[in-house]
Amino acid sequence: MSTQSVDIAVYTEGRTLIGTVSIPEGLRLSDFLNDRNKAKHDFIKLTNVTINLVDGTKETSKNVYVNKQSITMITTLEPDSTRGIGAEHGYKKYPFVKKLPVRAAILLPGYELSCYVHFTEAREAAIFTKEQNFLPCTDTMVYDVDKDCRWKIDFAAINKNYISCFEEKN
Repeated sequence: MSTQSVDIAVYTEGRTLIGTVSIPEGLRLSDFLNDRNKAKHDFIKLTNVTINLVDGTKETSKNVYVNKQSITMITTLEPDSTRGIGAEHGYKKYPFVKKLPVRAAILLPGYELSCYVHFTEAREAAIFTKEQNFLPCTDTMVYDVDKDCRWKIDFAAINKNYISCFEEKN
């Protein structure tokens, strides 16, 4: 099976891990995190990792395994690095489900996000389903409450267990 490498930042309590994850070719990062490839792994493996600790120190490691339940959110580091089935321009590959972007505000421990969540025409979003632990968000503005800084990213996968408030915006 061929794989693609995606550079990501993994946010957990007290640390941020910057590294590379390998996912099956053609699979979106959110599908990989939500076990759409039927692998059912509790951990994700990061390679060539820089670990940024809350006290400002840094460590490095060749391989780090992160428990998915401990992840607050994951962001991509490169634009369009999560493109997969259904994400190309032009005609969409089967199966394609039309989704409409809805602006949302999401509160997480230590972070406030302004982003788009994509609803189906029936107004269903991944936040309301049990089978998906990570909510994919696009065009995301992240505000780090502790560091009082903001940054914009193309894609974030939010662990729904850490969402304290989800608000649809007009």
